[in-house]
Amino acid sequence: MSARRTDPGPLPRIGRAIAAPLVSGAVGAVVFLIMVQGAFRQGHTTLDFNHVLGTVIQGEAEEVGSTQEALGVIGDTAGPTGLNATLLAGIALMAVHELVTTRLLRRHWLVQAVPLWILTVLALGLVYAPVADARLDTPIGVLGADNGAMTPVVLILSALGFALIAARCYDLLSRASFWRSRGESIEDALAEMPGVGAAGSLELAEEHREEGGVRP
Repeated sequence: MSARRTDPGPLPRIGRAIAAPLVSGAVGAVVFLIMVQGAFRQGHTTLDFNHVLGTVIQGEAEEVGSTQEALGVIGDTAGPTGLNATLLAGIALMAVHELVTTRLLRRHWLVQAVPLWILTVLALGLVYAPVADARLDTPIGVLGADNGAMTPVVLILSALGFALIAARCYDLLSRASFWRSRGESIEDALAEMPGVGAAGSLELAEEHREEGGVRP
């Protein structure tokens, strides 16, 4: 008697289609912010990406207490707005990645990360920078070039970090095997072996234990 693999059905596929871009986009956005804000704090650029994005969305920012600053708000009320906007942008980019890239480019996730990287850089250069220049008194220039020569490099490398992490997370989360428990995976592997079923293998192991592992 051999174990029969059960079809996960449409609901798990729908769940993966929703969870993969949500989680991968959020994780990638956090990595992007860590990289770009880390470069700002280390003095590699004068562009405070999170503050600028939050200010562009909500208008003027006000100083807040040290408790919120310690939580990553970066000392002003624009911080949470910038964080939320970055998370939403990451999820939106991964939705495009799911609907377009993974369907047209059925290759390794590293290959799929390349167009995601390009799309992220284009979003920074064609959306973020022009909108910031239009809304703020101090322009930031193309890819933040007015905030130092290293700023475009920082943004491009941060976009690369987002693309790699988000594409890898999406690749894992979109697989049915990722959501299957280890025990179920072992049983499925045994069931796929010719002439061996998960139930039969367990019965055979039980017989060996009872007979001391010695067959007549």
